[in-house]
Amino acid sequence: MRHDQNLLVERKNLYFWQWRRKKEIDRKLELVEAKINVAQHSFNSKYHVALDDASFEIERIRKEIAFKRSELDKQTARVADIKKELDAIEIEYRNQKQIADNHPDRVLIYDLLEQVRESPASARQSLYQIQLKSRLDTITEGKIK
Repeated sequence: MRHDQNLLVERKNLYFWQWRRKKEIDRKLELVEAKINVAQHSFNSKYHVALDDASFEIERIRKEIAFKRSELDKQTARVADIKKELDAIEIEYRNQKQIADNHPDRVLIYDLLEQVRESPASARQSLYQIQLKSRLDTITEGKIK
């Protein structure tokens, strides 16, 4: 750009009898202008943005990137929370499995779990009946009086 301006200033300061130098400068300026046009066209074709709008597009893209980074950070935090919940569930599952393995009614418990996998509605009814039976079994005469 600065070279072009130097050529323009030089051409402006030439006298009329220096027409050969003026023509030489004009040819150089035409070449520079053609290169600029090719570069602008190439830029527009590659990025689908006019050169004059490039700074606005860059700013828009920067804002979009910042927003997407923020969303990614939120999602990453949510994944970490879910992983913590999953780890807690896994620990609780292992504890409950160990309790079930040692429970005197473990066969009944495993049968009920199998029913849940096959038919959740009938399993809920069976579970409800087992809970009622369990409550009835724990009632003693002392609790009634």
